Amino acid sequence: MNRTWTALLGGLLALALTGVYWNHFDNGFYFDDVHTIVNNEYVHSLDNIVEYFTGIEAFGTMPTNRGYRPIVVLLNSVDYQLGGQALNPTVYHISIWFWYLIQGILLYVIAVRILRFIYPNTDARFVSILTTTFYMFHTVNAETVNYIICRSDSFSTTMVLASLVIYMSPKLRRFQLHLLPFIVGMFTKEISYMFIPMVMLYHYLFVAEGEIKNVFSRKEFTKIGTTLKATAPIFIIGTGLLVLNLVYMTDTSRLSEGLAYPRWDYFSSQFVVITHYIGNFIVPLDLSADPDFKVTSDFSSYKLIGLLILGTLFIGGIAALTKRKLLPIGFGILWYFICLAPTSSLNPMHQVANDHRAFLPNIGLCIAVGWSMYLVYMKWPKLKYAILLATALVITGHSYGTYQRNEVWGSDETLWKDAADKGPNNGRALMNYGLVLMKKANYQGAEPYFQKAVELLPY
Repeated sequence: MNRTWTALLGGLLALALTGVYWNHFDNGFYFDDVHTIVNNEYVHSLDNIVEYFTGIEAFGTMPTNRGYRPIVVLLNSVDYQLGGQALNPTVYHISIWFWYLIQGILLYVIAVRILRFIYPNTDARFVSILTTTFYMFHTVNAETVNYIICRSDSFSTTMVLASLVIYMSPKLRRFQLHLLPFIVGMFTKEISYMFIPMVMLYHYLFVAEGEIKNVFSRKEFTKIGTTLKATAPIFIIGTGLLVLNLVYMTDTSRLSEGLAYPRWDYFSSQFVVITHYIGNFIVPLDLSADPDFKVTSDFSSYKLIGLLILGTLFIGGIAALTKRKLLPIGFGILWYFICLAPTSSLNPMHQVANDHRAFLPNIGLCIAVGWSMYLVYMKWPKLKYAILLATALVITGHSYGTYQRNEVWGSDETLWKDAADKGPNNGRALMNYGLVLMKKANYQGAEPYFQKAVELLPY
């Protein structure tokens, strides 16, 4: 498959993806969009740009939800100006959409370079296009693409991928050019910090050509040393920016909110949450703008099942790293766990689960799945058309699911009704849906939701 056909197919897929998301461009501002954009006067003028980078007040009007993400505020302000100095959600969605398409191009490049490392003479373009298409059309991503303030996730992901693409080039890596998008990502969202362990793993596996099965040998220690030396500038700068963010800029009282949860209880509860994420990756039927998960102290059967699933996946990823032809699978699985670590480990978050947290991690799973399907084809080439048909059906299903999620995000009423239906014990979702009904003067319809909400959230 030559470059011309690749560009043509990529263009057609971009048009198809735009068609799938066509019904999302007029969706409005919801949830955290209100205090970070709608009611935030800082985004109404670029004259406030200095305040974006020197404090956290510009992030939003709700003190307990402020964070140091100056690039997010800057992007919101630029879109406000492009909208004629008005809150035009379509302008915001077009901006987010542009960077989402750029992200797709970057993911394609990453997939090609990783796959060609294993089989240099293979036509990696077609496999990489299918892998990228699977991710870009995936229904789970609609939760991030539709939620305007979640541009912090989508744009930071784009910067992480840009950094990795640049790092993959020996010439560009020599001049440390990968640091530029990485720094922008760090000023967008803290999740960008996970680029550091990701790029360390990439360098060890694909640049130093490390062999994890011999990790304790002297030769491997040398490769680990060269990896640490090569990625030292990223670690130093990234850690410095993280300290600036969390120590000097962020309100520490906000960080302590989540610590109301004991660390082990939060961590063990994430076994269930991550299993939920994986379930939605396979069959995305349980997506919600406000997933209803609780931190529990007991080690229930659900936690045990979740632990077994995650343990199996993690061990499988490590095992894949011991065989050269399975490296993309192992790399993708570890990518998934690395990128989930900030929100799903021993660092308690006030919000126990959010479906948009899987936006960056799912890229790793897509790489693993795409390469797995290619290996199946290599072993049984007669299954070529069956594999292509199955892939087409899966992507078609995700296209339909994405279109339907866009519809759910079409109004306050549909969004909170969906969250309330899927979370009958979610007090916040019930309260918000009740508020929507009350605004429509449907007091009789709103009352039972308020009554249930006050039982669940008496404060």
